[in-house]
Amino acid sequence: MVDLRQYADLLDKRIKVRCKDGQIVTGEWMDWTSAMDNEPDPESLTVLNDYGTQIEVFINEIESIEAL
Repeated sequence: MVDLRQYADLLDKRIKVRCKDGQIVTGEWMDWTSAMDNEPDPESLTVLNDYGTQIEVFINEIESIEAL
């Protein structure tokens, strides 16, 4: 499982999230939600894509994150 803390420097920057099911989400990483604050869901990040849509990606769905 990905540890979002190692990517903290990418918050508010453009990223590419590769999901375990093959989907790719790109955009500005605008928010991080801890598991405690997201209960009953797991920890997640929110990406604002190029169309202005916010996409929440749960930690257990993430294969990798990289800067764009």
